[in-house]
Amino acid sequence: MELTDFAIIFGTVGLALFAVIITLRWEPMMVLVLASAMVETYFGLDVGIEVDNLMLRLTDAIAVMAVAAALLRFFAIRQIDVSVRWWLLVSICWGVAALYGSTIYGLATALNFYRQHFYLSAIALYLMTFHLSAADIRRAAIIWVGAATIIMAYSLLAKIDPSLISDFVVEASNMGIYSTYNAYASERVIVAGAAMVMCQAALICLGGWAAMKGALFMRLLTIALIIMMFLQYHRTTWLAFIAGAIAMAQTNLRYFARLAPVGALVVCIVAILWLTGLAAGQDFLTPAVTQAISEPLDARQSTAIWRIEGWRILVGEAIAQGPFRILFGGGFGVGYERQIGNASIIFSPHNMYVEIFLNSGLIGLLPMLAFFASLLRRAFALQRAGIPTDGLDPSVAVALIVSILVYCVSYSLGHDQAVLIGLLTAALASQASVPQRQEQDSRLSAVR
Repeated sequence: MELTDFAIIFGTVGLALFAVIITLRWEPMMVLVLASAMVETYFGLDVGIEVDNLMLRLTDAIAVMAVAAALLRFFAIRQIDVSVRWWLLVSICWGVAALYGSTIYGLATALNFYRQHFYLSAIALYLMTFHLSAADIRRAAIIWVGAATIIMAYSLLAKIDPSLISDFVVEASNMGIYSTYNAYASERVIVAGAAMVMCQAALICLGGWAAMKGALFMRLLTIALIIMMFLQYHRTTWLAFIAGAIAMAQTNLRYFARLAPVGALVVCIVAILWLTGLAAGQDFLTPAVTQAISEPLDARQSTAIWRIEGWRILVGEAIAQGPFRILFGGGFGVGYERQIGNASIIFSPHNMYVEIFLNSGLIGLLPMLAFFASLLRRAFALQRAGIPTDGLDPSVAVALIVSILVYCVSYSLGHDQAVLIGLLTAALASQASVPQRQEQDSRLSAVR
């Protein structure tokens, strides 16, 4: 597609205007990123133009504007939070690994492998530059839950009318090393990333349903999100939700009282759906649930065993190449080819930690782990202090961070998760400053 001079000028002015807007407010960026994730990642639609044999996507422009806005905002920040410093180091290490990869595998190949990590680092870093008030945190939660509700509504319609399922989802469900019929994968109507948004929205609702307006509606929405997430049969999201809920309950005992009735209601509703299906002669739950649970233990067709074997091969080969490769990685573009049985696999290792290690080594992986550790440390510290916080319950923050860490075991983070990572970091940093401001105010009052 050739661009006219008018289109170039109009697009440049439009992007510049939007960059000014997002420098002042974070909400338009959050909405745009989630919308682009739905279009490009969840439904596999290419929204972009081809320039000199290079596909420029909508998210490319979003990420570049995020970097520009973040740089402008950094000039106004007096002190950079420790978690933001870790993420800055992560972003720099990944960027250097991309430059290194471009010198070995070529610019196009390196950019292709680095692209998603650039989205993640840029969008998250931009959102970390904001100070979030209690109203901002509630607004962010509403936007996230709203996006999850849209996904849930689409999932329900696609369950009713399978023609609505995108070809991208069908291809993702059928992708794998084994050709046997997969009862649980055939029930999927959305990709794992979309199911993860529902998982995290359920955790947000579960943590805040007593404080939010329309508590009854929020409780019903929580149950609906959990059930629809379960019916997608993305088992990593099951584990992410369970781990997040347990972490939430461990950090604050009052959540035990919430988890028990929610769990009981979910089980009852699923049982009713199962009995209704049996009565109608359409038992869609038994084969899918049975295979989803038993498949990881079946050595002949277990995707879990296949993934673990792939990780062992890829990491082993990288370690065998010596200290330099272990520390700095092979650069973005190194690829993920491994031989498992008679199959040659070239696509993603389905593990964020392995992926980062292969591309940027320990230099890129360890700062990322340190970043998440700093978030958990701050959330636990706020929880132990027992000081009233400014909008976000630290227990909910712990649950969301744990869910992300679990998700990374089987998938790489998309730019939708960049939104959550950036806002969580900003919210925790903002809340940590509340007790400090209160202490300063009390000292000033004493002096007066």
